[in-house]
Formats: sequence, structure tokens, C-alpha cells
Amino acid sequence: ISGYRAFLAEGPKSFFEPPRAALSLGALEIDVNPELGLVIGGKRHLVKLYFRTEPLTPKRTALVLALLSRTFCEKNPELVPAVLDVRNGKLHTHARTSERVDILLRGEAAAFAAMYGAV
Repeated sequence: ISGYRAFLAEGPKSFFEPPRAALSLGALEIDVNPELGLVIGGKRHLVKLYFRTEPLTPKRTALVLALLSRTFCEKNPELVPAVLDVRNGKLHTHARTSERVDILLRGEAAAFAAMYGAV
């Protein structure tokens, strides 16, 4: 709670209803649902909340931001993908999706779909 409060106290923010959509990665369809829509500094941010006790790694951050970006921001460049590390009150954003992360997402989706289909 203290990390979330610290983040909210950093400056003016207004809320909007975030969109919800599905992203198709080959044979796998993933629901991508940001928990918050926040206007920060005049920009609309789609925010996923990270609550876990283990540290938020750069790799995990990049994957979540890539999912948000591919699902929403490629068609709506005015939207900013973001992950809020709630415990630390730190908002992570990025400008564009790395091609390497995109390859990793597609590979992981293909592997999961193959394993799921075999069960």
C-alpha cells in the first residue's frame, strides 16, 4: 500500500477505463487486460500492476510491455504501455517493442501451444 500511495502522490493523475483485447500469437490467443488507465503528464498510460515479492526483472518488464504494446499501442500510438511495481511505487514504460522480445514472445507461445495440444 505504501508503494502505491507513493506512486499516486508523485503528481496529478486521472483515471480512464482501460481497453481489453486479445492478442493472437500463432495458435495461441492471449487476453491482455491492463488493470489501470492513467493519464500522466497528458499521456494515456495502460498500466499492468506487479504485486509479487520477487523483484521485477528487466526481462519480465520487457515482456509485459511488449504484450501491451503489440495489443494496443501499435494501432493507437498515443497510448503508453506501462508496468507499475506496486511495492516500490516505480512505473516502467518504454517507447517501442524490441524485435528480439517479439521473437521470444512468439517462440514461447508456440512452445506452450504445442505442449498444451499434446496433453
